[in-house]
Amino acid sequence: MITHRGAETLHTNRLTLRRIRPEDSSDMFRNWAADPKVNHFLWWELHRDEAESRRIIEGWETDRPDHYHWIIVYEGEGVGTIGCPNMTLDEINENCEIGYCLASRCWNRGLMSEALAAVIDFMIGKVGVHRVYAKHDVQNVGSGRVMEKAGMKLEGIQREAAKRRDGTFGDLRVYAVLADEWKG
Repeated sequence: MITHRGAETLHTNRLTLRRIRPEDSSDMFRNWAADPKVNHFLWWELHRDEAESRRIIEGWETDRPDHYHWIIVYEGEGVGTIGCPNMTLDEINENCEIGYCLASRCWNRGLMSEALAAVIDFMIGKVGVHRVYAKHDVQNVGSGRVMEKAGMKLEGIQREAAKRRDGTFGDLRVYAVLADEWKG
């Protein structure tokens, strides 16, 4: 059974994950929302300015108990986001989808796998989710490695399930972990 707690602050060896706030808009814009490397495989467009990042954060209703959206803080600076928005939280089937993005200068350091494992642990251990899953464009192999390193298993491929910004359709790999498999 799901017990909502909201995005409580989580700590890992190197990271703090906390509820994102409008005042994080400067870090968001500077570190990932305006970086074409970060959003290459994502559906959203690059942010034009810090004000746009602030408007987006303000629209997220982050104080709701069923909203799970964290900023990833590394060495005192917001470098990405991770979360399970309420629209991807299926309370009937007790599962949720996690999405994430990270500043490109922080790639290949294991930071996102560390953040993902912390969120999986929270969603399974504290919220009571039975299944946590994530998807990535098959061309984004780095994201698949993140999911594997965090303990998720490949379930399959959704053929042409996502329309890319260039108008082509991309296959998505789906990874998941079940509560009884999770070792936290």
